[in-house]
Amino acid sequence: MDEKKFTRHWVAIATVYLAVLLDGAVAHVLGQWIMRATYTGVPQLTLLSLVLVVVFVPQENWVMPIAIGAGLITDFFYTGILGVNTFILPLIVFLVTQVRPIVPRRWLFVWAVFVIAVTISEVASYVVAMMLGSTTASVGALITQHIAPGLTVNIILFAIMYYVLSRLLVKLTQD
Repeated sequence: MDEKKFTRHWVAIATVYLAVLLDGAVAHVLGQWIMRATYTGVPQLTLLSLVLVVVFVPQENWVMPIAIGAGLITDFFYTGILGVNTFILPLIVFLVTQVRPIVPRRWLFVWAVFVIAVTISEVASYVVAMMLGSTTASVGALITQHIAPGLTVNIILFAIMYYVLSRLLVKLTQD
C-alpha cells in the first residue's frame, strides 16, 4: 500500500462522527434483541471506524483529536459519565497505532485487532465502573453477559461495515 500523505481529513472525521450517530441508532433499532436484562450487546461502530481509520489511513495526524472528540460526544449522549470514553477511545487508538506497522491490512487481521479493541474497551469500561462504584458485577458476569454478546454484535457489524469503510478509506488514500 502506498504510504503517501492523507489530505482528506474531513473524510476520517465524517466517518467517525457518523459512526457515533449510528451507534445510538443501531442500539435503538436492535435494542429489543441485543439488550436484555440477562445480556447486553452494545454496538461499537465508533470504535470500528477509529480502528479502520488508524489501520487504513497511513498518515492521519488528526486521529487522536478525532478520538477524543468522539469520546466526549459518546460520553455526553450515551453514557452520562463524562470522561470514560474520552479516555478509552484515545487509549485504544494509541494501542492500534502501535501495532499498525505489524498488522497486515487484510480482513482477518483487522478483525482480530477490532476484537481485541472491543475487549479492551469493555474491560476498561468495567474497571472504571468498579472504581466509581457503579457496578457490582463479577468478572464472570462481565464476560458472559456483556463481553460475549457485545463481541457477537460487533463481529456481525464488522462483517457488514468492513468492506465498505475499508474500500472508502483505501480509495481516498490512493487518490
